Amino acid sequence: MKKNWENYAKLFSFEKGEAIFFRGEEVKGLHILSKGIVVAEMLKENGDVNQIEEMRGETLLASAFVFGENPYYPVDLRAKTDCDIYFIPREKLIVVFQEEPEILEKFVNDISSKAQFLSNRLWSQFQYKSIGSKLNRYLLAKEREGICHFDRSLKELAEFFGVSRPSLSRVLGQYVEEEILERIGRNRYKILKRQSLEEK
Repeated sequence: MKKNWENYAKLFSFEKGEAIFFRGEEVKGLHILSKGIVVAEMLKENGDVNQIEEMRGETLLASAFVFGENPYYPVDLRAKTDCDIYFIPREKLIVVFQEEPEILEKFVNDISSKAQFLSNRLWSQFQYKSIGSKLNRYLLAKEREGICHFDRSLKELAEFFGVSRPSLSRVLGQYVEEEILERIGRNRYKILKRQSLEEK
């Protein structure tokens, strides 16, 4: 059975691998994925492609950019499989929202969920930076001939910093992964990149 909002929409079909839109293009309305899988991608400076998100099912695409001062797609969107996408022009959306409140609710919920996700992500990055700053000062203060030996357990150190133990462990793990530190024993680390600790 055809939904009322489909009376205001155009249906477009895309083949696997086909570009749906590119970063920087103007968003002129709401795209609704009806069938298939699409991927959001971003091209790096070195030419590599970084996949940001994969979407499937009845999904609103770039809903947060339909209105506002900068209505431009933030990423490239490509069809991972053959897919069908409905497009409702911006000027028709208000009518659709008035006639079908459930579409308005879905639209608002979608934008809210994305805003909450970004807020949580920003907070995590802020928390990471805050923990990192405290850890850096501690490492540099305890360093002797390039070696830092913690004078307390990780749990006690986390309490000293006022953070959770898992959060502190994640930052330490990140430092090891980035080869800023090398773990050489229980609560013992070799500082490989002192400048990185001074700059962070």
